[in-house]
Amino acid sequence: MLNTHRRKHKDAGSSWSWRLIARPGSRQIRRASFFIAACWLSFFAAPKARSENDEKVEYPVKLAFLYNFTKFVEWPADSYRDASAPLGICIVGNDPFSDDLERELQTRTVGGHPVEIKTLNLPPRKNRRQGLWAT
Repeated sequence: MLNTHRRKHKDAGSSWSWRLIARPGSRQIRRASFFIAACWLSFFAAPKARSENDEKVEYPVKLAFLYNFTKFVEWPADSYRDASAPLGICIVGNDPFSDDLERELQTRTVGGHPVEIKTLNLPPRKNRRQGLWAT
């Protein structure tokens, strides 16, 4: 409570009361100003920062989930051509993953098989389908 002083103040009632008065340039005013500025920045800047980073976080997490999912699946013996055949992951349509992420994933193995990523770009059609059955 530096730079403050007590002053007797006459309220609307009949008794006198003591009131703390902050002087200009006091620590209390600087602290309150900083708090208000921090709240204002967090309120207005945080949603924009969060929305810009959503995509940067979303797709690496999805690719990591896909990779980890393949590690816990028991693949049938006849699902590979031979022992060194790659595990194929096919992305249909727009590829949202960066090339760096795909290169990183291709350096890993699943059950002794290297990972291979392919992208299928299908031409747009009028009659779009809502389901995919893969065997």
